[in-house]
Amino acid sequence: MRGREQGAAGGRAAARARPRPRTADAPAELRLDVWQFVRIMVALEAMPASAALRAWGGAWRELDDRLTQLGKTDPDAFAALMMDEEVVLPAPDRRVLDDAERALRRVDRELSSALAERGLTADRRAELEFERRALRRRRRALASPGAPRRPRREPKAR
Repeated sequence: MRGREQGAAGGRAAARARPRPRTADAPAELRLDVWQFVRIMVALEAMPASAALRAWGGAWRELDDRLTQLGKTDPDAFAALMMDEEVVLPAPDRRVLDDAERALRRVDRELSSALAERGLTADRRAELEFERRALRRRRRALASPGAPRRPRREPKAR
């Protein structure tokens, strides 16, 4: 196990995984590193009609408050929470995962733009490249055939 989980309601415990499809006795869930969740949620805030923002808004507000508090009082604990812990989120339907995937595409564009800037230090470039690689892997996992998909609409009869 790596780190501890931050459940949607703030509980703790961990592991990396792709979205798990729903079964009759367990809802689908998505596990993200805290820093990935932060990146996704900041992007989702620009998409106010997002199903993911509605589904994960409570967990986001709770985590954001905690990060804000730690940022002011304990930088080491802030860094540990961001990099060593995960959130476990409900993924009730494909719309939520599609919104997360769209948010990750937005973040990818932002990271690519930042990497194109002149004058980046080697450390900053390495940080941005790390984030972009990890978030691209996450986006591919969300788009994978094993992830729950929103049913396609039937074409309208003419």
